[in-house]
Amino acid sequence: MAEIVSILSGKGGVGKSTIVSALGYSLAAEGKRTLIAELDLGLRGLDLMLSLSDRIVFDLGDLLCGRCTLSDALVCSPYTSRLFLIPAPSSPLSELDAGQLSALLFELSPHFDFILLDMPAGLYLSPALTAALSDTALIVATPDAVSVRSAGKVRAMLEERDFFSHRLLINRFSRSPFKKSGFAHMDQVIDMVGSQLMGIFPKDEKGILFLQNGSEPMEGSAFLTVARAVARRLMGIYIPLLIH
Repeated sequence: MAEIVSILSGKGGVGKSTIVSALGYSLAAEGKRTLIAELDLGLRGLDLMLSLSDRIVFDLGDLLCGRCTLSDALVCSPYTSRLFLIPAPSSPLSELDAGQLSALLFELSPHFDFILLDMPAGLYLSPALTAALSDTALIVATPDAVSVRSAGKVRAMLEERDFFSHRLLINRFSRSPFKKSGFAHMDQVIDMVGSQLMGIFPKDEKGILFLQNGSEPMEGSAFLTVARAVARRLMGIYIPLLIH
């Protein structure tokens, strides 16, 4: 059965979907059959990041409404046969139903090693869905006060639902701007969020641009190097944390 991992954030614009696509590629590169399910309704974007926009016929909305089969909705990456996407609807659904999603994941789980859920940003829906559906949650934040505070609220909302299997990912880290962020050191960020650190993604504009434009990930880029390390940690492999 698949390990179901939700990737969520309290604030939008922190690079959550870029991290999801990099983790998907990284897990597939480790030999893990991986599915990304995009739950950001009406804001589809992973089809572009994974270079799949011209291959999509059906989406998550079609699947939940019974207009297609599982095999119809699964779209395989052009770069690896082990990475698949179920894209979000291009227009919003009225609401995501946790029961429907749980049944769908139960059906999908035997066919994959990992299922990554790209959650919508914000505090209303994502913590509740994460607690209901996931084995692990990865909370994404950038090292600024607003993002860190909102990530802490996400962590608190998960724990209110008795969900404690959460980890923190810091994105867009750069030593020079960090010194001006109001935080004296990374421990302050970790303490404010209240979640164990699992990875620090550097501000790597060139590597990120390849992912966001739907190009094949740049092997050796700093961003992808961290994604590979996080993927291995998800697999239970010890990899030391590094700050670039």
